[in-house]
Amino acid sequence: MAPSSKAPPMPTAVSATHAAASQSWGRDPVAWAFILTSTVLIVGAVVVFGTYSSTRDANARVAQTLSLIHGLEQVLSTLKDAETGQRGFLLTGREEYLGPYDAAGASLDAHLEAVRVLTAADPDQQSRLALMEDAARHLRSVSDESIRFWQAGDMDAALAVVDSGVGKKLMDEIRRIMKDMEAEERRHLAERRAAADAYQTRSVVAAAATAILLASVLALAFFTQRMAGRTLRESEALFRSAFDHTNVAMVLTDMDNRFVRVNAAFARLFGREPADMLGVSMQDVTHPDDVAESLAQRQELLAGRGHYFQVEKRYAGPDGEVRWGLTNVALLRGPDGAPFRYVAQVQDITARKHAEEELRRLNAELEDRVGTRTAELRASNEELESFSYSVSHDLRAPLRAVDGFARIVLEDFAGQLPEDASEYLRDIRVNSLKMGRLVDDLLAFSRLGKQVVKRHALDMTALAEACLEELTVPRPPDQLDVRVAALPPCVGDHSLLKQVWLNLLANALKYSAKKAKAVVEVGALPGPVYFVRDNGVGFDMKYAHKLFGVFHRLHREEDYAGTGVGLAIVHRIVQRHGGRVWAEAAPDKGATFFFTVGPAPVAGSPAE
Repeated sequence: MAPSSKAPPMPTAVSATHAAASQSWGRDPVAWAFILTSTVLIVGAVVVFGTYSSTRDANARVAQTLSLIHGLEQVLSTLKDAETGQRGFLLTGREEYLGPYDAAGASLDAHLEAVRVLTAADPDQQSRLALMEDAARHLRSVSDESIRFWQAGDMDAALAVVDSGVGKKLMDEIRRIMKDMEAEERRHLAERRAAADAYQTRSVVAAAATAILLASVLALAFFTQRMAGRTLRESEALFRSAFDHTNVAMVLTDMDNRFVRVNAAFARLFGREPADMLGVSMQDVTHPDDVAESLAQRQELLAGRGHYFQVEKRYAGPDGEVRWGLTNVALLRGPDGAPFRYVAQVQDITARKHAEEELRRLNAELEDRVGTRTAELRASNEELESFSYSVSHDLRAPLRAVDGFARIVLEDFAGQLPEDASEYLRDIRVNSLKMGRLVDDLLAFSRLGKQVVKRHALDMTALAEACLEELTVPRPPDQLDVRVAALPPCVGDHSLLKQVWLNLLANALKYSAKKAKAVVEVGALPGPVYFVRDNGVGFDMKYAHKLFGVFHRLHREEDYAGTGVGLAIVHRIVQRHGGRVWAEAAPDKGATFFFTVGPAPVAGSPAE
């Protein structure tokens, strides 16, 4: 209400002014020119002030975009630090690698929060950030799981988590999202720079028009200059405060690459005070091998090829110590577009570089050790296979002789032998036949290491059904229920994979034979993962590690006949196909055996 009560006098004053001006125009051309010039200058001042504000806002948006890009780089760098710490710990088991890993985890949320604040006005970027946060949390969970397995002593489980590729997929997804976010921000950056340049051009034009009449409006020019000076001082004070008190190492250099302003964080990298580094050249603190590249990249900025660059470079620390820094350098230009300063941000990555170097050394050492162990294992396997083949082959003739002579005695002298002697001879024949089957299985197992895997496209449904026709003992429908689902095809060796199905199906039928109604199910899970399930006797999972060993049995031979080699053959064939086999069971609740077939070798790869 108060402003309304004061409003009426304003039209009177304006009218009086216009009346006075109208009277003076006819009598005094100077007064007319002064009034006209003043009007033009006022309009020009309004335009200048508006374009100045718009330029300042546009530059603020450009700075925000650059900060967001830097924030995304910090997120990626933090994830790399965490990944380096995790891999270092898994390779060495040394707890010191968990320091960078835990530190990265602690700082990741802060970096993500900074990005969230900077993208608060952009729903699309907020959506991408949410996806990236979910992927980062999942990646952290997978990494924590592998570390917990390692710390619990279960190295195989820890390596299985790594080998699963989940961490790599998540990291690739994070990079993809980050790439989309950065591309979006760079698009905004181009638009905002263009807007800033346009506002700057308008500002220059308006200032030039105003300068023509500057002599007539000295008072107004003085007022405008005073206001602009105060704004500039406020802006400089804000910049100085942010520059000096940030934990990010920052430095301003002139066009000769000498430091004109250094904050405390940057000086700490070299063990010096900020004042002691003024006037020092960039070349003086850069490793000699990196100077040429740094100068070349600055020349690229001067040539207008880009607005900033990022590089990992070495710095010469105190006492000759080399420190690594992730350095971002931008070229600052004045209102006239002329370059006048470089501003650089430096993140100390020395610890990460040392960890990477140690990781490379450990990887090389591990590769050498794996190569040596692989060669030793290959030689040992070849010797074992040769030994198994020789022993198995040499046992066949004596076994045939024992069985043959026992049969002759029984046939030719049956009436002269006591009943006990005849029973002993029959036991000899039974065990000779059993030993023969065992020798045959052992020979088949030993040959697997030498047999070439001939891969072809296979119809797994037809193969499984053909094996069932060979194996199924006729039983009434109310005593045996066999179910075969449609199975996805694969590429593999027909005879070898047939042996896998035969062995697994024979086991399912054998161990469910004592059930009132045996149920055998053949199916596949996504992957594909093939399985054979039965409702038979099952087994205790604490003995599952013995399933695929030669001669390892979980049930008495008196209850379920067999040689103890069938599952070992399954394991060897699946391994030869680049897959894996495992089982799940419970006593008296049946068992399920799963197996996979690896992809066909890439053309040109070494033969198996």
